[in-house]
Amino acid sequence: MGSCISNNSEQLRSSSSAPVYPIENQVFQRVLATIPNQFRQEIANLPAREFLDAYEYHAIAVLNYQRKDYDLARLIETLAISKLEILLPQNKDHWIFMELYKILATCAILSAHVPTAIHAHQSVLHILMKYTPTDYVVIAEEYYKLSIIYKVFKDYRGSIDYLTRAIESAQSSEQADAEWIRTMEAKRQALIQKDASNGAIRANQAVY
Repeated sequence: MGSCISNNSEQLRSSSSAPVYPIENQVFQRVLATIPNQFRQEIANLPAREFLDAYEYHAIAVLNYQRKDYDLARLIETLAISKLEILLPQNKDHWIFMELYKILATCAILSAHVPTAIHAHQSVLHILMKYTPTDYVVIAEEYYKLSIIYKVFKDYRGSIDYLTRAIESAQSSEQADAEWIRTMEAKRQALIQKDASNGAIRANQAVY
């Protein structure tokens, strides 16, 4: 790691209420290494001990996810996000939250907490749009995930909306996958037909 991060580590030792041990600094810098350079400084400036105490909840959530205890993982990841938000009150959509929201979204779906899953995926989208707005393929994939959630719970209009956004985002990429776009367009047309059929059924029911 560069001297800038090393200098920050020295400052972190003096700013934390408890000493930061070498092994903790190693963990802290490993976490920093997972963040793109241009987004790293705000995390490097945090008190290392306080950051690690908060981030540890994310590690525990991941462990429970791997153990397939999705409900517990969801609760712990939510706590991890809350604790990091306290450390970053002006930057609650920092890149560091990306992985946390992805785990939260997956666990929420697998434990049938739909509103949480939608919020988590929307948060991932917000972070992507803030930091990497031209990463059209990844953004398209997030839109598609939201479309699937809405489809599963029979909100076809919501599903159509997000699938349309997925297609438009994918089309903006210079590396656009024409086959993927055709597949998504076919799915979109099927959803439009499904929504129209449901509308007709509802209209007939209203008559009777």
